[in-house]
Amino acid sequence: EIAKFTIEPEFAYGAMGSPPKIPANATLIFEVELISWFSKGDLDDLFGDEGVFKTLVTEGSGWKKPKVGEEVLLSLRAVVADGSVVEERLHFEY
Repeated sequence: EIAKFTIEPEFAYGAMGSPPKIPANATLIFEVELISWFSKGDLDDLFGDEGVFKTLVTEGSGWKKPKVGEEVLLSLRAVVADGSVVEERLHFEY
């Protein structure tokens, strides 16, 4: 499977950019090829299609589903099969 992801500036590097390669307010476009996939039985399959899994690291409190227009403070960490981190954001407002 090959997918194209278009990331608007407010969800990418925003007004700061990432000089010298990414200018301010840049829309990022990624073409990603899914080469393989594995499923872990202890993960929460969010959509029931083995497309996105969630692992609970620390129990949260409050609303599980924010209403439209509400802000969410989150931390995210994306890792590949060998365990290396490809992206990590702590206390990111969304």
